[in-house]
Amino acid sequence: MIRKRKVKVKDVVLPHSKAKVEFFKSYLEKYLSILVNSKYISEINIVDAFCGKGEYSDGGIGSPIESFNAIGKVVNSPLFIQKPTKINHIINDIKPEYTTSVIDYINQKG
Repeated sequence: MIRKRKVKVKDVVLPHSKAKVEFFKSYLEKYLSILVNSKYISEINIVDAFCGKGEYSDGGIGSPIESFNAIGKVVNSPLFIQKPTKINHIINDIKPEYTTSVIDYINQKG
């Protein structure tokens, strides 16, 4: 009998999680583009309270990294230059090493 190795959800991005993260990034890019153009908004807080590691062992990217990428895309767009808006990206996890992992990744790539 051949036993299938059980996939650990925290190690790989499963198809439904990948779709969720892609949807989140796309939505965040569009929504941030709208918010930075509002004359009534000068500061935006994006909170990822359960950020996880940010990068999976299979190379998949999680929500804290994709939200960082979305912020970067909006910040570097001409819309942002017209009316600068402060964007705070707040990440947290029950495991402090996960938050540290995300910060290290962002510091390396960003």
